[in-house]
Amino acid sequence: MTDKQIAEKIKEYRAKYNLTQEQLSRRLDIPTITLSRWERGKNMSNIYRKVLKQQGII
Repeated sequence: MTDKQIAEKIKEYRAKYNLTQEQLSRRLDIPTITLSRWERGKNMSNIYRKVLKQQGII
C-alpha cells in the first residue's frame, strides 16, 4: 500500500467515524501534526503502518 493510499484510508476512517484529526491522534497516542502529515502522504514509516493496521484503519 502506498503512502497516498494510506492517506486516503485515514481520511475515510475519520469521516466514517466522524472524528477530527485531534480525536484520532489521541486514540492513536500520536501528535496531531503527525496524523496531519500522514493524511498528506508524508513521513509514513513502517512502524506507523503497523499501528494503523492494528487499529483497523488500513
